Amino acid sequence: MRGFIAALAVALSVGSASAMPASVPGRDSVPSPTYKCALNEVKSTCTTFTIPGEAGAFGVMFNHADRPFWIFRPDPTQEPTTDGRRYIDEQGRTWRLFGHRSTHLYTINDGIVNEIWIEVP
Repeated sequence: MRGFIAALAVALSVGSASAMPASVPGRDSVPSPTYKCALNEVKSTCTTFTIPGEAGAFGVMFNHADRPFWIFRPDPTQEPTTDGRRYIDEQGRTWRLFGHRSTHLYTINDGIVNEIWIEVP
């Protein structure tokens, strides 16, 4: 996971903050290049961004439909780990993050599985 966050930080050093909608928290951060992504079964592209002043927090914005996005913050009750680290989204759902460059996030809530894949070259 450190590799993903490091790649995310490097990727955020280029781009334009104006590409982010005004409703996105942390919109003053700089979005990453566009990556291949999937939201459940929907293949798309996405950008990622960090949240200023929040270590380890990041967002993912998809480039399809109504441009859905998620904000993820590290679970403060868990020690940092390299794989399977818990993150909490804006709705309070717990997600697990796997991967070091390319990333897989998943959550299971009320029996419903949601997955996000981010392919970082």
